[in-house]
Amino acid sequence: MRDPGHDRLRHALLLAAHDGGAGDLKEKVAATAGPELEKLMSLAHVQIAPPVRPSSDSEFATMCLAEELAKLEARRGVVAEIAEAMEDLSGLVDEGLTWRLGQAAEARNRAGRSKLDDDSDMGEDRGALSAGLQRLIDAAVWEKKKH
Repeated sequence: MRDPGHDRLRHALLLAAHDGGAGDLKEKVAATAGPELEKLMSLAHVQIAPPVRPSSDSEFATMCLAEELAKLEARRGVVAEIAEAMEDLSGLVDEGLTWRLGQAAEARNRAGRSKLDDDSDMGEDRGALSAGLQRLIDAAVWEKKKH
């Protein structure tokens, strides 16, 4: 989130979140960061992401956004900690330095693990997927058929 467009999106998200109340979050964000939001939503990988699909739950989208921002913060924290450790390497290296680096790495790893329910279907039709898999099993598609 270093691009000026990202800054406008972040600002729009914070304004919409602070405003609270009734209304569609996407409409509130679009009112503040219209072109930036359109640019983001035009990306193919964003369009297919479950949190932005029309049928998605706004609470799920909020959790996904919070998780991604936590990952970003953790990655930046590790980079900052490593830069500070590099400066400290010119002096006496002690256990405190290695402990700090270990803590920073662990924070990044924790942020990288999803906290969202693993049993979430992410917008998939589990019934259709199960039926399709059962058809493949029943047809024994892995066996070579004799003509």
